Amino acid sequence: RKAVSKLLSEYRDRGKWRVHFPSVSANEDSCHIRVATSLQSPRKMAVIDTYDTSTSNATPLRAQEPENGFANKMTMNASPKPTQLVAPSPESWAACAADKVIATASEAIAARGCCFMVLAGGSTPESLYRYLAAEHRDRIDWARVQFFLGDERLVPPEDPRSNLGMARRALLDHLPIRSAQVHAVDTQGTASQAADDYHRRLCDVVPGCSSHTPPRFDLLLLGLGTDGHIASLFPGKPALHVNSQ
Repeated sequence: RKAVSKLLSEYRDRGKWRVHFPSVSANEDSCHIRVATSLQSPRKMAVIDTYDTSTSNATPLRAQEPENGFANKMTMNASPKPTQLVAPSPESWAACAADKVIATASEAIAARGCCFMVLAGGSTPESLYRYLAAEHRDRIDWARVQFFLGDERLVPPEDPRSNLGMARRALLDHLPIRSAQVHAVDTQGTASQAADDYHRRLCDVVPGCSSHTPPRFDLLLLGLGTDGHIASLFPGKPALHVNSQ
């Protein structure tokens, strides 16, 4: 009670701020109250204070003022907690992943009439693609799926290194879809040209995408390299620090 009263007195005069979603954990010695405050939007919040009530004055364990409305690196969307699934064997993981793909795609199609699906390249998802094409070709309304690529190499689709080429051989060529449903990266120019062109194409297809707003997909598949790289983002490379696009 002391902690909550202290927090309310600190924030009650800040106008547009209000307290959201307090959570409490306790043991024999103390009670930790974690309070999130935000602008008048229940979908975004920033954790501001954590109080330890084992002391009489209920001093904050951490306090951080928000920058530009939300605390930098602490702003979050109110979305379900991620679920980690561990397959019992390498051979069975494709079946586990296929179930998730089918469920997610079907849910999106039922809700909006289409599913925006991002495909990964490399060796990790190839067995998933082949499993979907062989075992579950009829369990998704593929005509309502729009396919995108998470990354691509600057090689033609016929090149063995092409992510699109692998996806076509393993999955896309076996599905009842139109060529217009597959949004390939133009690899004939430079990497910068390809990135700019693909962003424009994404904004033409995916609702809500703009020069300032990234597209929101229903399903995004990512592989993991032995060195920890994901979608051509390699450890220690400058691209990891680019946050303007």
